[in-house]
Amino acid sequence: EDDMMEEILASAAVTNSKRDLQSIHNSMVASYQINIYLKTLAKTGFLAQRGNSINLSKLGKIAAKHFLTTSKAILIKEGVVSNTEPMDIITSLELFDSAYFKSAAQISKSLNINLSSRVFQGSSLDILFDGETLSKLNPTLQDRLLNFATEFLTCGCKGSPFCGCPERKFSFKLLGLRGEGLSPEAIIDILEDTYGVTAYTGDILDYLEKAVRNLDAVLMMAQAYSKSDVYQKSITLRKKLEG
Repeated sequence: EDDMMEEILASAAVTNSKRDLQSIHNSMVASYQINIYLKTLAKTGFLAQRGNSINLSKLGKIAAKHFLTTSKAILIKEGVVSNTEPMDIITSLELFDSAYFKSAAQISKSLNINLSSRVFQGSSLDILFDGETLSKLNPTLQDRLLNFATEFLTCGCKGSPFCGCPERKFSFKLLGLRGEGLSPEAIIDILEDTYGVTAYTGDILDYLEKAVRNLDAVLMMAQAYSKSDVYQKSITLRKKLEG
């Protein structure tokens, strides 16, 4: 449903005719469904309808221009209007979860288990960050994993560590390191030396590109809703992320 409304918004950016929209999308959904989507988009502030005419609101124009789903556009708007820090906004939109235990094979052998190399997948976090389990690993690896647990797994959520907080904190850390002027390769070195975790350069570059694209949407939203502080902070952050 969210994807369909995103497509309708993109089409509404090039035509303000309801009939044209129905013609464009009738191969995918029935006319009555398009009417339902249009009513939902109007109710949530993305567009206005008057007869056969459809006009995108400033929220709708931003969503269409940046190919945002309606849920993401609303998250950005709410964050901007409430003066949320740009870094917090973009890490709520996209998380970096392509992190791997550098010593997964060694850990599996030491514990006699088949540990997934992906950090944020399955029961890896539960298995590794049990005190008895850690004691079976060599001291260097223990220290690195404890660093990881201390920095990324400390939250009060009932569902911890499967609440999304570890991924969000890790994403925040990655962007913060990039903001300090570090290259993806240098970021990987720090992740490996400090936390025993690694990543692929391509995955980091892809995440940084997505972060900058989302930041562009934050910038446009801040300008549209006259949030100069968020706007200026977003400009500064974008420069840092782009290097």
